[in-house]
Amino acid sequence: MSDRASASITIGGTLPRWKLPDLFHALALEGALTDFDEAPFEEKDFEAGKPLRVACHELAWGVFETLESFCREQGLSYIRRSDGCQGAFSAERVVYAGEGEPQSFDINDEGDLVMSLHAIRRLVTLDAIEAHFAVAAREPEPLNITDAYPLAATID
Repeated sequence: MSDRASASITIGGTLPRWKLPDLFHALALEGALTDFDEAPFEEKDFEAGKPLRVACHELAWGVFETLESFCREQGLSYIRRSDGCQGAFSAERVVYAGEGEPQSFDINDEGDLVMSLHAIRRLVTLDAIEAHFAVAAREPEPLNITDAYPLAATID
């Protein structure tokens, strides 16, 4: 059995309406809650035009594996905060901008970004350190729904 931790995730970006059932399915697979110690997330809880926020207890490694994969495939941004698991992994904030690779930042129990002396020396300048903090502090955009459909293939 893997080490487990509580986590929350906030999702933003633009999703085609026809992909909503896939999003709801991913949320259900994760056992997503509307908030810690709240009810399970249901479709009726979704509000377009606002960031989608959910939480979960006892996630393997504190990661929403299926949901985060769905977001990366769809180009949706997300910010995940995971508690640590003593002796296994530290608390972290993961920022995914909708493309590229997710970026992980160490945080303390209150959610504040922390940096080791080694990380500070690696970044070298105050400007680089401030840029690092700016990426980590990114706030999620709303999750908007579009009626766009994929272009149909044409046969010549």
